Amino acid sequence: MKILYIPLDERPCNFYYPQMIARLKDELDLLVPPIELLGNKKQPADLNRLWDWIEAKSTICNAAILSIEMLVYGGLLSSRLHQDSVETLMENLNQIRLLKKNNPELPILASNLIMRTPAYNSSEEEPSYYEEYGAAIFDWGWLQNKQNREGLTSPEKDKFAQIEQDLPQAYLEDYRTRRQRNREINQGTIDFVEEGIISFLSIPQDDSAKYGFTAIDQQ
Repeated sequence: MKILYIPLDERPCNFYYPQMIARLKDELDLLVPPIELLGNKKQPADLNRLWDWIEAKSTICNAAILSIEMLVYGGLLSSRLHQDSVETLMENLNQIRLLKKNNPELPILASNLIMRTPAYNSSEEEPSYYEEYGAAIFDWGWLQNKQNREGLTSPEKDKFAQIEQDLPQAYLEDYRTRRQRNREINQGTIDFVEEGIISFLSIPQDDSAKYGFTAIDQQ
């Protein structure tokens, strides 16, 4: 059985480990693109070359396991950094529709993350402004969501007002705009399930805060 596998990114946990697991079964052949097509950390994948590879392999595989982050944004970190329009992102997503159209009997399994919201200052895997304002962006989302859902205490109101004064609005707007665009892709993949394009969809997350941007996106 041949399975086409498009990983979330180039890290060993996503690129090498699944291949190691697949080798435990003699009857399983995992078709994985060359690692150089998958980008490198904040450098996005070469989507044109990647899709050329997928199209070439799709006719000989029995199923496909696809990362939406890789195929829409060029990888996990690119999903947190991109400046692409919704139209561009949807064009990328619709390549999966075309894949199914050309291979109607191919089961497509996919994963599409809810974008995380780190609660700390670090730009290693986030936009550059997260180095100084990451914690403030998390706190703004947490307090704004809690305010809308059940209200804030007096100290929380004071903290919210201070953050709104100190946090550059351009950074907050950039972050919120990207999240909104990514939410539209989340919804688009759900629509693909309803249309029968995607057979199985997993929507994981690595941020379980009760309030905040990620909690909003869950809804």
